Amino acid sequence: MRISLSFLILIATTASAFGQGPKPVAERRAAQNALFDEQYETDLRNFPERATAFGDYRYNDQLADYSLAAILRRHETDEGFLKRLEAIPTRAYFINSASE
Repeated sequence: MRISLSFLILIATTASAFGQGPKPVAERRAAQNALFDEQYETDLRNFPERATAFGDYRYNDQLADYSLAAILRRHETDEGFLKRLEAIPTRAYFINSASE
């Protein structure tokens, strides 16, 4: 009896997890593209000479900071972007519908 009750609880938990379903592809792609845009803008601010080379003249009055503190700050920012990117699901889980 205990095994069957545990099995039923496991099935109910699994069904509720899959019942929520993944986000639609368009929503995941929009989140990814927004993150890429934010990272691109951050890189333009951090490397104003590169922004100028790309034709963006907003940062022409600045030079890039290559101090150790700035490098560490950029590294931490990049790690944060990577964590946020990894949090965006890349696959949808589908139930095999071969019988349909």
